[in-house]
Formats: sequence, C-alpha cells, structure tokens
Amino acid sequence: MCAVIVAALTVAASTFEGNGAYIGNAVEKYCPDVSQVTNLSEIVVKAQSYYSTCSPYSTGEDDSVLAQNDSLYKTEKGYSVYVNDEILGNVSEKGKVNLEKHIEEFLSSYKSDEKNAKTVLTDKIEYARGTFDSLSIVSSQEILAQMELEAKTTYTTTCSEEIPFEVVYENSDQIFTDCRVVSTEGKAGQKNVVYTVSEINGEVVSKTAEKETVVADAVNQVVLVGTKQPVTLSAEDIEKAGDYVFPLSGQSCYISSDFGYREFDGSFHNGTDYAADEGTEVYCAADGVVTFAGWDDTGYGNYVVVTHENGYKTGYAHLSSISAEEGKKISAGDIIGGVGSTGYSTGNHLHLNVFYNGESVDPQELFG
Repeated sequence: MCAVIVAALTVAASTFEGNGAYIGNAVEKYCPDVSQVTNLSEIVVKAQSYYSTCSPYSTGEDDSVLAQNDSLYKTEKGYSVYVNDEILGNVSEKGKVNLEKHIEEFLSSYKSDEKNAKTVLTDKIEYARGTFDSLSIVSSQEILAQMELEAKTTYTTTCSEEIPFEVVYENSDQIFTDCRVVSTEGKAGQKNVVYTVSEINGEVVSKTAEKETVVADAVNQVVLVGTKQPVTLSAEDIEKAGDYVFPLSGQSCYISSDFGYREFDGSFHNGTDYAADEGTEVYCAADGVVTFAGWDDTGYGNYVVVTHENGYKTGYAHLSSISAEEGKKISAGDIIGGVGSTGYSTGNHLHLNVFYNGESVDPQELFG
C-alpha cells in the first residue's frame, strides 16, 4: 500500500550569504534575505511533487518525520483516475461519485429505443483507491475536461426492404423493328433484413446485414424488342391494287401523323392519320367486302375493315359513326362513316390502315 511521505523542510545556514531551504540534501531555494525564510509556501508546493503517493522518493525510512510535520500536510482518501491505462489525476471519494454520475448521464443521453441496445464508453475508465496529499486532489470537472467521452451504442434491428425487379429483353418478329412492348410488367419483391448497427454519440458508423429472409420474390419485367421489317410495295404490287379512291375530300384534311416510327416516343405507327372536322364523310377506298364494322377494344374505337382483291385490306379507325354493314359488299366511294375521335385518340382524325398480305404498308404508297 502506498503511503504519503512528507519531507522535512530544513532552513539551515549555508556557505552562501543568506539562508537556504533544503529538501533532503538538495538546495531547493536560495534566500539572499533572511526575512524570506518564513515564507515556505512556495517550497511546500515544490515538495509535493517529490513526496506524494507512491513517490520514488518514498522509502519508509522517514516515518518519524511525518509526526513532526502534521501541522503542514494533510492526507485524504480518494481515487486515481485512469483512462486507457493513463492516469489523469486524483479525485476525492465525492469527486468519484460526481464523475460516475456525469458519465452515466452522458451514456443515458445516447441510449437507443431498441430493446436489445447496449451503450458503453469507447474508452476504458478505471479507479485505483489510495490515500493522497490533499493538495494533489483535483475536482471531477478538471478530470472531465481532460476526457473526450464517446458513447458507443450497438443493437440489432429488422428492416423490410424492396427487392428490385430485373428487366429482360426478348426479340419478337411480331413487332416492328425498333419498337419495344412490355409483355410482362415487373413487380418488386419484399425481404426482411436483420442489421447490426453501431453508433458513436448518436451517429451511425456501421450497419452490417446479418440475415435476409425473402417474403415475396420479384417478378421480372419482360420487354419484347421488335425485329419485324415494314413492307414496302413494289411497282408491281401497286399495279395489282388497281385504282384506289382517297377516303376524304382532299381540301378538308391534312396529314397529322405519318406511317412509320414516331420521334416523340419511338413507337411504330402502322397507318397514316388525317385530321379533319368531326363528321366529315369517310369513303371506301376500293371495291370489296366489309369484314369488320363495330367497336375495336385495342384503341381504334369505331372501326371498319374492308377486304379487297389481290391481298389488300383497308382499315378506317376512330369514326364518329359507322354507315357500312359487316358482311356486305361495298364499292369504291361509298360512305363508310364519319370522322371522329373514338378509342385512343387526342382529336378528330381518320386513322387509315392499308394491309398487303397481312402486313401493314404505308397508305401513301397507294394514295400519294
């Protein structure tokens, strides 16, 4: 057990003119004026650094001196405070209580609401009980000022997370080149993930996934990529078609959307749109048989299809009304219906289809 050794301070005559104060056999201060000998406070303070608890100068041989100097020195029980094995200073028993209280309040301020959370200091704080020179005792605030407290909180938590779906591309010869059609909508999956989380002073510094449980698998989105090439009519094909009548009065309409790929969305437009006033009469382009007359659920609205000779068909979409009868023969120039905006349409127009041997062709190749 360490003991506090108090050195005897001796004022003795020296070989110098004046008086000297000695600690052991070493002169601590030379006093040129005898009157200064009575002011020992400065010398006492210096003596404390040499003769304190566990001092290397403490030999146990001068116990008799302690009794002679009780009037100059006091001792007090307390604790040496160590942080990561380095001593910061000595505190009284009350100071230790205050220090521990402050640390507990600090840790409480960073405690997590998670049930399994554990909050500790990142540093190792230890206390060594002993008896100290009263002048070596410092306040708990002085010790705290030397500490850089960090609270580490560790806990596990379960989070529900989305599993993103993948996009799969498949070629299709049923769709025109450069067109893409979503055949299967993608759907995100769901999983539960258990994380181990570490925080320093309330800030997350690490988050490690420990376990994953899939609740619902993701459904991949399937996109069909068209490989079908548009058909272009040859001079011979056009000759086979014969004479076709333009289905609208030439002065009452204009082209609002051409056949082919649309720049604004990259889709393939399989007909030609002619904008005209609602109710404008629509004529049959050539002799044939009405093979469909009614409502089309794919977006054409009121729709009429006429089958002609030599592998040709014409289609008339978005009509406001239908005059032709399904199954009946029809002649070039007969009224089919009126211009409208039924089905998927943004305004009054005639969407005109021309099919040759089942393939969409540009109507303007026949009508110019």
